[in-house]
Amino acid sequence: MHKLYQKTIYLALLTLLGLLLAFILPILTSSKVIGVQSQILQQTNQELSCPKTANLTPEDFSLRGKYNYQVARFDEAINCWKNAVDAYRQVNNEEEAINNQINQSLAEQAIGFYPRACNTLLQIYGIEDCISQIQDEEKRKQFRERFDKPEGLIKLLSTPAKVAGLRILGNVFRGLGELDLSYKILLTLANSTNTLPQQAEAIWLDLGNTIRTLSNREQDFYNRNQQSENLNCAFTYANVADIIYQQVSRVQNLAINSPDLTQLQAQLNRLSIVLDLIDWQDKVSKETQTKENIFQQFSNIY
Repeated sequence: MHKLYQKTIYLALLTLLGLLLAFILPILTSSKVIGVQSQILQQTNQELSCPKTANLTPEDFSLRGKYNYQVARFDEAINCWKNAVDAYRQVNNEEEAINNQINQSLAEQAIGFYPRACNTLLQIYGIEDCISQIQDEEKRKQFRERFDKPEGLIKLLSTPAKVAGLRILGNVFRGLGELDLSYKILLTLANSTNTLPQQAEAIWLDLGNTIRTLSNREQDFYNRNQQSENLNCAFTYANVADIIYQQVSRVQNLAINSPDLTQLQAQLNRLSIVLDLIDWQDKVSKETQTKENIFQQFSNIY
């Protein structure tokens, strides 16, 4: 009876997740890029590449980067945004230069170049070479200490663009498997008074994603060694991530009457956690031949 009940929950959640993906997200996503797409259609007869010798304004380089990014021409988008960074710095507009560095890192992530994206973002904070920053214990320690010292935080969070850059850097570290650095950065941002209200929602969502990845790591450890400590940690992290997603999905945005894309993503992530844990329980039960319902440790499903 319990297995039938669990399977019913699984199918119901899977159906709901599918409906959300099929109907809600495509509508929101398309509405978000409609303006860009219509402009691209108007620009089809124009050259969208960004040679450095072109007589373009910083805004032109930046906009062409966005055009190319939207049509998945990521290499060209990177080139445009690199030129935009140089052009903005020539007119002493550091904030927009940083914004375009962030965009450049997003395009680099889109083609799987996470170390390169990490380098691009670290340059914003005067740090070179992402790999040595990760592998060199002394450099790693110094980097972490920046988030513990007030004077270090002031420099890191001095502008909205730098705050946004750190959030993306936290995501890049998660993509590189550096979960402790990702968690450190995103938790610092979540607790910072320098964070703008419009940035907070995305920061908390990303923090939830990192904590969820920590849960996945503990699940993997448990699959290998069957240690109860890893089992408990996996569900603790999953519960914390679920609580964060729940809070993000309930944030009231006075500017709009309906949930925004970040809130809907948080709701989808909540469903996805439940589906993943149900799937994991089935796998563990088969491998260990245990009758224990480990899924009961995830409190928010009942």
